[in-house]
Amino acid sequence: MSSPMVELEVDGRKVSVPAGSMVMHAADALDIYVPHFCYHKKLSIAANCRMCLVEMSNAPMGKLVPACQMPLAEGVEEAAQRDELGALGCHLIQGYLYARPMPLDRFIEWFRERGA
Repeated sequence: MSSPMVELEVDGRKVSVPAGSMVMHAADALDIYVPHFCYHKKLSIAANCRMCLVEMSNAPMGKLVPACQMPLAEGVEEAAQRDELGALGCHLIQGYLYARPMPLDRFIEWFRERGA
């Protein structure tokens, strides 16, 4: 027996995914890149980096939630990344580099590998 499907919009585009899938999986199904550091499909979910924060229609008090950790269920209508979240991601990267510096050439290579 197959699991029930959940329909929602990610950045204004409709998608149908199995209930219990993460927002990250729904975005992947639409080829929408959600920035992330700690997420990998073969590892347990930690949601430590907070790079994948998204807005969701059912989030309590309009809080941002990590796309890698938020399961989808009936009643979720929309998940979106705002332009302001990109600026937040830049601040997070700055903080990470400040806490754990790496050579500039290595950082540029690392950044290009991620499509930036």
